Amino acid sequence: MADKPILGADEQFCSSCGEVIKKKAEICPKCGVRLQNPSENETGNNEQKKQNKEKVEKTLREEWEGRGPIGKIVYVVRTIFGLFLLLLIAGGIFSYCSGEEQASVSTDVKSTTAGVVATATFTPVPVFFSDEQASAFLLKPNDFPKNWTAKKNGLFLDAKNNYLTDYNVQMIKITLATHETEAAARAAFSTKKSEAQATIDGRGISGDTLEDIKKYPLFVWNASPQASMQGVEKWTVIGVYGNITMKVYNEGSVGAPKKKFAIDIAKKQVDKIRGD
Repeated sequence: MADKPILGADEQFCSSCGEVIKKKAEICPKCGVRLQNPSENETGNNEQKKQNKEKVEKTLREEWEGRGPIGKIVYVVRTIFGLFLLLLIAGGIFSYCSGEEQASVSTDVKSTTAGVVATATFTPVPVFFSDEQASAFLLKPNDFPKNWTAKKNGLFLDAKNNYLTDYNVQMIKITLATHETEAAARAAFSTKKSEAQATIDGRGISGDTLEDIKKYPLFVWNASPQASMQGVEKWTVIGVYGNITMKVYNEGSVGAPKKKFAIDIAKKQVDKIRGD
C-alpha cells in the first residue's frame, strides 16, 4: 500500500474515500459524502458530555432527596466508613511494600556480570596483629610522666619512677598477649573478668568492686592480696582489642599506686594499639 501524502496545514482526508481535500470543504469532490466540520464535531462532543453530566447529577440529586432522614444518615456513615477502609487498605499496602524494600536492602547485594550472578557479603575485617606488631605498640618513656623510665622486652614493658625525686616507689608493668582469633582474645578477657569478680566476691570487703571503664574495653580492680588494708592497693587493668589482650599492673610503696593513674596508662596503651 502506498503511503498517504503529507497533509498541508489547511488539508484533511475524506473519512469515506481518503481523498485529500480542503478543511473548509463541505462535500468530498470525489465521492460526494457530506463532510462534518471539525469544530462542529468538537461542539457536539462537548454538548454530549454536558448532557451526560447533568443527567448523572440529576439522578444523584433525586436519589438523595428520596431518602428519609435515617437513610441520609446511613448513607453518610457508610460513605465515611468506606473512605476509612480504603485508607486503611492503602496504608497496609504501603507498609508491606516498604517492608519488602527494606528486606531487599538488608539482604546480600547481588551483581550480574556476563550472565553470572555473584553474591557480595559484607563482613568486618578481623583485627589481627602478630607478636612483632603488638610489641611495637608498647608505650614509650615519653608516654609516662617526667622522671619515669621504661624498658621493653618482647611483649612486656616495665616502667618506674625515679624514687629519689618523688620520694616514693611506683611501678607500671604492661603485658600484651596475642591470640589466634578475636574471639579467642574476647574469651580470655571474659575469663579474666570472671576470675577477678569471683576473687572480689570471695573477699566480701565493703567498697571492693570491679569497675568497667566507659568507652573503653577495659575493667579495673584491686588485685592486692591485702585488699582490706588501705594504701597497699595493686591496681590492675585488663583490656582487649582485636586479637590482643592487655594487662596493666600498678604497684609501689604505701599510698603510691593510684587507680586513676593506672586507668590513664591503660587508655593510652589501648589508643596506641587502635592507632588513635
